Amino acid sequence: MTKAAPSGPLGAKGPMTATTPASFAWSLARHECFHTCLRRYYYRYYAGPGVIQQVRDLQLRHEWAHTHIRRGAHEWLRESLEIEAAAARLLQTLRDDFRASRQHEYRLTPKRTAGLFEHECGIAVPDEEWKSLADRAVADLRTFAGTAYGRELAAGPAAARLAIGENLRFDLRGLAVDIRPDLVLKDGTGLRIHDWIQPSDVPSRGLTRAALVWLAVEHWGAAPAGVVLVEYTFPSGPREEYRFSEEDLEAGRELIHDSADEMRYPLADPERDLAREEDFDVADDERICHTCPFLRLCARWR
Repeated sequence: MTKAAPSGPLGAKGPMTATTPASFAWSLARHECFHTCLRRYYYRYYAGPGVIQQVRDLQLRHEWAHTHIRRGAHEWLRESLEIEAAAARLLQTLRDDFRASRQHEYRLTPKRTAGLFEHECGIAVPDEEWKSLADRAVADLRTFAGTAYGRELAAGPAAARLAIGENLRFDLRGLAVDIRPDLVLKDGTGLRIHDWIQPSDVPSRGLTRAALVWLAVEHWGAAPAGVVLVEYTFPSGPREEYRFSEEDLEAGRELIHDSADEMRYPLADPERDLAREEDFDVADDERICHTCPFLRLCARWR
């Protein structure tokens, strides 16, 4: 990679088998959950249905707002919306989501209704703070659309857009990988993959870059030399561009496989992707628990 080399392997605890069960798929969210708290990881990916399903996708309000801002930007590009129409839609979506979460509708339809951690745990947040959060989200969307970068994307031909904010799965040498690029564009004989980041994303940059470039190679058949990764700090920049060599690509593959090895190591039966709760310890730092969607289910707090 011409800008910066990927970070080193994570130090796997055991070799991965040649074939990974279909029920196991690597993703950055899964990796980050595993490294936050093993017990949370167990609840999120292995615990049985029922009440787990109701709370597994709860989000803190700032995470929830950022998710909707990105979706709003995707819709703005995908549907060629006027920015004020996109801003109005985003605000209405936030209001509808908030109302449904406050009424705990996610408990009845967890796959269709978003839920907020603050509502599930009864955390009081002043109305003015909710309003300020929504206003900032809309302002960030307007800011993004008004930047030179945003205008450049909006002016580009729709036919060049291969994907906008879609969750995609590809096979990485026997390992299923899930990744969601913000935008993928055809660029001559190559691809430009756009990833809208936040400063807090820095620790996971190496893994994300590796997954995105391998997506271009395995899903679209791009040559590594023809792939450009564009990282843009949302909403107003800066923008950085990266290119990758064959050596970078192989290092990135090892990085992802090492991460998957670590996640499969505690399993009771890795071949069948089966886990036991007692094999997944709780986090040492109890502050992590205070923002965990499984707080009320965890044995530490029951």
